[in-house]
Amino acid sequence: MTGMPPKCLDPFAEEIVFRCGNKPRKWREWRLTSIRERMREYTSIFEELIKLLRKAGTSDEEFSFIAKLCEHFKLLKTEPLEIQELFVFIYFRYFDTQVVRDKNPHWFSDGLINFRLFDGDVLSRQIAVHNLLLTKTFSSLGLNWEQWVNYSPVNASIKIKTNPSSRWQQLDEELLLLEHALDKSHPLRPSILKDCMALRKKKAEVMRGQLSEVLLEELFPTLFKGIEYLTRKPGSGKKIKVARGFMDRLYLIQSMVKEFFVFGVRNFRIELWDRNDFQSLFLGNFLENCLSIGEKDVYPAVRLPGVPGKRRPAGVLDYLVDKGIQVVKIIEKKDGQEYHVGHCYLFVFLDNQKPVLMIDSVEIHSSYRNRSLKREIRKALFEFLKGYARAVGIERVVLGNNGPTLRSGKNKGQRHKIQNGIDVFDLLPVSLEKIEKLGGYWNHQPYFLESVGGTEAYVIV
Repeated sequence: MTGMPPKCLDPFAEEIVFRCGNKPRKWREWRLTSIRERMREYTSIFEELIKLLRKAGTSDEEFSFIAKLCEHFKLLKTEPLEIQELFVFIYFRYFDTQVVRDKNPHWFSDGLINFRLFDGDVLSRQIAVHNLLLTKTFSSLGLNWEQWVNYSPVNASIKIKTNPSSRWQQLDEELLLLEHALDKSHPLRPSILKDCMALRKKKAEVMRGQLSEVLLEELFPTLFKGIEYLTRKPGSGKKIKVARGFMDRLYLIQSMVKEFFVFGVRNFRIELWDRNDFQSLFLGNFLENCLSIGEKDVYPAVRLPGVPGKRRPAGVLDYLVDKGIQVVKIIEKKDGQEYHVGHCYLFVFLDNQKPVLMIDSVEIHSSYRNRSLKREIRKALFEFLKGYARAVGIERVVLGNNGPTLRSGKNKGQRHKIQNGIDVFDLLPVSLEKIEKLGGYWNHQPYFLESVGGTEAYVIV
């Protein structure tokens, strides 16, 4: 009989052995039952939860998110079982959180470091021990873990100066050009004249930024009704043709109307994400980026070396379960509502044996196009990140510029170039050692982090 090592009976010791290695676990090693069977079981439980959620006043928006979750599971059918399992892990625990939230609102987040709050299965234990050892790593470097996970939100008021009268004059000139864009015999000319006159009468509202959310059809209601009427009327097809650039001018005027809201005082809140919030799964959806959940035709255009997944990497699923990843959100507060402006992904790495805070990338919603406003948002975000780094005990903050050398795609053999949603032309570039996330990865496989494996960044502080 050959000498075989005795089976490890201590689950925690088993995880320590796993963490000391670098070989990822395969799905079968988690010793779980069929993913499909459990999803069917969870779905039936979910149907019961629907009734509870309805009674609790869950909004239609939240139910649309739930529908995207179900769709995302279908999209993962061709992805590795490990990604599917991680999705199921998060899916079910978020719905558990809906039930036990009153008892412990941090149940999901706490379970990421205390597997006894979950089922105690191998996967739960693996994630929990990874995060537990991560706290020890932070401590060994003199970093403040409590600040890393619980740093307080910061409010920022941004004032953009302009001359409203000058901007109105520019808008009025565009309206005048629009009025003459169609000849006198055109059937839509009267509609345009009427809508332009109506818009001029709303000058005070426009200059206060009160029409910033108005749709194009609402700015030019008579015109669009006229187009609809002529489209239905037999033989009118030729009459509704307009000169090239006509629609472009309509959109230009709409953007100029929206710009009035840009100026003045804008109120923002910058904060760490809340892993216990069900909507944290959908950060990508808020900005319509490549890591959106449940969107069939949306996925990363680039494959990063070593990151599991054929088309859809785990992405935000990995970020949620690894407390070594943080997301900072930028929220605008307006008329009692909150709007997701943008966010950035963070992790810590070592350069010359000293911890550095990496901003993997910054993404800003496409509706925030005004350059002056974006620059002020960038300034407020950087100030928040500097304060956050100081509170954690980190002296340097950098923004990712490049990533690993790509092994496939049209840029094969070249370093991945990171596209940021903010201006970087005035930031000082710096060369670094190969960037690797502090504390490693929960299954020894890198996440979809664009700067990991890179060697260049921009200096923030």
